Amino acid sequence: MFRIGQKVICVDDRLDPNRNLPPLVFPKKGTTYTIRGIYVARTNETALLLEEIVNPYQTRDGQEIGFKSSRFRSLVEDGLIEELLSRIIDEVKEEILKEELAGITD
Repeated sequence: MFRIGQKVICVDDRLDPNRNLPPLVFPKKGTTYTIRGIYVARTNETALLLEEIVNPYQTRDGQEIGFKSSRFRSLVEDGLIEELLSRIIDEVKEEILKEELAGITD
């Protein structure tokens, strides 16, 4: 799930050419953004508001038009940080063990 303040990257910036859209600023694929708001749209899809893009247009509900969350990925995927930290800890433990064993054999 996404959270406010989280960094995300746009992975899909395709627009439906048949859709009549107001002149909005849209996210660009490969660009990093910061989430400033999250809401559920009328379509029942999660929509994101981005720090880097503020559009003046509003929905019928008075909500700024957001972007489908499915068009974004977390800049750091869930679980990646834990996996990296675990690897680092294992490497540090291994180095300490090597140093201790080297000290015993000297």
